[in-house]
Amino acid sequence: MGLGFITELRKDIEDVCSRVGLDFSINLVSTMKRGIAGIFVGHYIQAHRKAVELAKRVYHTELPKLSSEERLDIGFFNLYPEDTELQQTVKGFPIFFSAYELFKREAAIIFMTAATEGRGYHSLLGETGGRLYQNWGEHPLFQALSNNPFGIFSPNLSRADVLHYYPKRTIFHKNFHTLLQELEKTYGTSPRAGIFPSSIQLVSKQY
Repeated sequence: MGLGFITELRKDIEDVCSRVGLDFSINLVSTMKRGIAGIFVGHYIQAHRKAVELAKRVYHTELPKLSSEERLDIGFFNLYPEDTELQQTVKGFPIFFSAYELFKREAAIIFMTAATEGRGYHSLLGETGGRLYQNWGEHPLFQALSNNPFGIFSPNLSRADVLHYYPKRTIFHKNFHTLLQELEKTYGTSPRAGIFPSSIQLVSKQY
């Protein structure tokens, strides 16, 4: 998810891999335009770690230093290239938290996704009735945004799709102009806004 370090979840996955006897993997580091920056083949841990090191170099972005007056009122996060389904939008959160110092305390966070395949499907995490189901609005990542208006723009989704994953307070619009009109009610007609063109591919810090 673009975190830039090995998470506990990753360690759990690798533990399962060791138990079932996996000893080989192929890891691709893609570019913002869906090209290939590198391919790492071999042991599932060693090859992955080499891929992570390249990813840090490929995706690293130096963030500007902003004064409190210069910080952003609104962040527009384009979820390309993993924007084919709503289910993937959760990957936008790490990029916001990597760049949180650019934003004012009550800045609006807007995810933009084409979602050409609609809501999408996840057999464990995203389906009501599944043992691990949890509305993402209840996730600690989302709770950390309790002071921030949060919204999704997509021409290919319905509000029912969005509420399948996110809480009722989520702003949703299919029309971008209508979304801007709603944001203007809070932030005025000349807010300070930042656009992140490839939101899942940014590592703002070297870990």
